[in-house]
Amino acid sequence: MVAIDTVYARLRCAPDGVGYLLSVLWQLDPDPPADPAPARLQRDVAEIVADIAVHWPQRAMFAGVRLLERLGQVRLEHDDTYVLAMVSALATAATRSRGGPRSAPTGSCAPRCCGASSRSRAAAR
Repeated sequence: MVAIDTVYARLRCAPDGVGYLLSVLWQLDPDPPADPAPARLQRDVAEIVADIAVHWPQRAMFAGVRLLERLGQVRLEHDDTYVLAMVSALATAATRSRGGPRSAPTGSCAPRCCGASSRSRAAAR
């Protein structure tokens, strides 16, 4: 876990705030910060949300976004981009809880999955 105050101190001197936030956003400590948020935090988090909306981050970064929102550190519009980013994070959490991505059923196993064999479907025709 990374303390939000530590993140803020680094953001104040880091030339690439978005890159740094991307590396720590998924592991933020939930304790409220003692220091005020850097001026660029709102812009950097909004840029990250826009990026998560179109690229699968493969990390649970949206939890950090929500934490910063709940702590009153950023205010984001809950528009389509926000929702797409959140859904992307849900896919990340689901994949992690299953132990990795699962492949979709192939045509050969689909009849067994739904309880019908290819012979019984042919007989029904």
